[in-house]
Amino acid sequence: MSVFNREQLKLEGWPPAPTRGMRTGGMSNGVKVTHSATGIYVIEKSLRSTYENKLLAIDQLEVEVNEYYAERGEEHF
Repeated sequence: MSVFNREQLKLEGWPPAPTRGMRTGGMSNGVKVTHSATGIYVIEKSLRSTYENKLLAIDQLEVEVNEYYAERGEEHF
């Protein structure tokens, strides 16, 4: 049973854009997904597509969050 609540996700581009100075190179395609209730996060940048990286990161994060609650023996909905 999945205890993953996707409403508790924070999505960010990775690596973060520089706050000042000149930008070099192209757009970042990495994604950082954070589960706000636990603070667990996953960074995925292995694929060329931001969308595909986001889907992969959410799947990996779901596994991590489910393991976190399973280890604690907690039910989270």
